[in-house]
Amino acid sequence: MIHQNFNDPDFDAPQEAPSRSVAQSAPGVLDHLSPKLAFWAGILVAMLAASTIGFFVLLTVVL
Repeated sequence: MIHQNFNDPDFDAPQEAPSRSVAQSAPGVLDHLSPKLAFWAGILVAMLAASTIGFFVLLTVVL
């Protein structure tokens, strides 16, 4: 097995951090929604999360 990295003079050189434009180039799920629809989706997700937490809190109280 031949390791070609040993002959590369820049192998141990520090690499540059990725630029912000590269990190933000991939659109998220909410980027495809209108602002109004994203707001209501956030409200729905918050209600579902609160209901789940409340269910487990009540489950521990009852049991």
